[in-house]
Amino acid sequence: TLKSIIEQNREEENLSKNEINNKLYQYLFTANKEKQIHIKLPKGKSPFCFENKNNLNGMKSIITNAFIPCIKNEYPKNNPAFTNKFVELLNIIHLGLSLNTSVVIEGQIGQGKQTAIHFLAEILGFKLLIIQLSSSNKEEDLLGKVIVDKDKETNNTVIKVSETDLMKILKNKSETKDKYLILFNDLQNASDAVKEKIANICDRHQKNVLLPDGNTIIKPALNIICVINAENNSDIRNHLPSPLLYSTIYHKIGDIPEEDTEEVAYSIFNKYLDKNGKEEAKDFIDKYNNVNSILKNMKSRLLLTFNDINNYAKLRAATKDSCDVKLVDNMIFYYRTQDEEIINKLKTELNLNGFDFIPTFDYNPCFTELTIQSNIENGKPFILKVINKDKININNIKMKLNSLTSQQKLCLLFLACSWATKIKVIIKGDTASGKTHCAILFSEMLGADLLTYQMNQDITPSIFIGQSILEEDLNKEEINLIKSYLSEINNIKPKNLNIFDLIPNNPKEWLPSIFNKFFEILDHIIKDKKYEKRNILIEAKTKINSIISPQGRFKETESQTSSGLINGSWFLYDDIQFSTPDLLSIMTP
Repeated sequence: TLKSIIEQNREEENLSKNEINNKLYQYLFTANKEKQIHIKLPKGKSPFCFENKNNLNGMKSIITNAFIPCIKNEYPKNNPAFTNKFVELLNIIHLGLSLNTSVVIEGQIGQGKQTAIHFLAEILGFKLLIIQLSSSNKEEDLLGKVIVDKDKETNNTVIKVSETDLMKILKNKSETKDKYLILFNDLQNASDAVKEKIANICDRHQKNVLLPDGNTIIKPALNIICVINAENNSDIRNHLPSPLLYSTIYHKIGDIPEEDTEEVAYSIFNKYLDKNGKEEAKDFIDKYNNVNSILKNMKSRLLLTFNDINNYAKLRAATKDSCDVKLVDNMIFYYRTQDEEIINKLKTELNLNGFDFIPTFDYNPCFTELTIQSNIENGKPFILKVINKDKININNIKMKLNSLTSQQKLCLLFLACSWATKIKVIIKGDTASGKTHCAILFSEMLGADLLTYQMNQDITPSIFIGQSILEEDLNKEEINLIKSYLSEINNIKPKNLNIFDLIPNNPKEWLPSIFNKFFEILDHIIKDKKYEKRNILIEAKTKINSIISPQGRFKETESQTSSGLINGSWFLYDDIQFSTPDLLSIMTP
């Protein structure tokens, strides 16, 4: 990576190749840290500038001099905090994109990887293709799978490849001329076979890609980023294919300095809380550092991250006019662990002891808004928009609300906050404590469509992605086609054979054994090459066989999850603790 950076600046520094290698060696291996080369990073400022180069507008890195053409010449309205770590990450990605070299980023969850990728993609005008990886992914999930289908015109069985979006990009078949940035997310979860295929796609020394049908295509110039979410002491790098390491820029983020955390917090709070952002952030940073110090001292792996800062700011923005700050403190700090020793320590240090406010719920006269009373002086009601008021049974809901315990009502408030901020939640509690009941009731209160899954070890990924199923019964169109082919055969009276003596007229009586016997008789007639109607029999038999044979009767079914996502449904995964790791990795995004 450093060599690429130095070579970008070679003309300005007038370095020979040997001098470049010496500087690289000095940077990497010298024991005297003071003699190492240091690249100056602009403190708190963007490491990029917009300029025109060879009549092309684009974004240039102040650090590497790498230039990428783009239409935009300004930053988004809400910029991230340009900390040293984040600037370094941005430049690594920018450099890789400028060289059409794949980038692998390794770091803990909540270190700004996704923020950096989306930030650059937006400015540079890249359309993001996100491929979420799990251990259940197969090669066919990347490039497509070979499927057996029927030609609509001839009704013959045909073999074809169902192309994925990645395949279309590789074939330059995308419907628009958009520039694409391909993101392989959670590379650490992928199987060895999938990692090898990704390595093949990323490897700039490999000019071709092997397709599922056995053909190869020449790779176009690709922009690829692979993200690895792993702990700092992870050895995931040792388990990656060699071509992936040798042909990519590999960047490990490492620990985030405390001063970076403060910059990020101020940036995020200003984004969500405007005028109050600075004061809220200052108060939050003290709590954040205190909680992480407690968690580190008690050897907990559940340290707070940038994700928690973002969630805290979003929750405060949604609730600050209605609820005391203790509500969000409990949600982010207190409820993150089940370790009694840690909980007791947090109670003492942060004065947290649950949330003693009992919320009450009501509707406006038009039933278009659900209101929750405020627990602060002169506070405003916490308001949620009703999704479908026609689905609300007000008497039934009031009866259920009256039967709830104080803890269950707090659970509803917890769910209301999550829905207002679109943050996914996990509810943990004793058996029969009312967790599922609260989730279902809350969906009823807003008139939402709720899809409930009872999770266990036997649930497979097909509930999310759909599956191919064998259709046992013939549909009306298929029955009519078979009857027409049988009539066609019967009309020529092959060797005085009466078809309907063999094949019942009622389709419900059609059995595989009946057709097998019928085909045997036809095969015997077809063997006579002198028989003048032989070709008609062959064609009719082939068409009937293509309809009734199992390989022609597989149908791709859409999963309930897919249709639910399209229709805006809510999802409840009950007993999620019994899910397999494969399912959890798919569900995470």
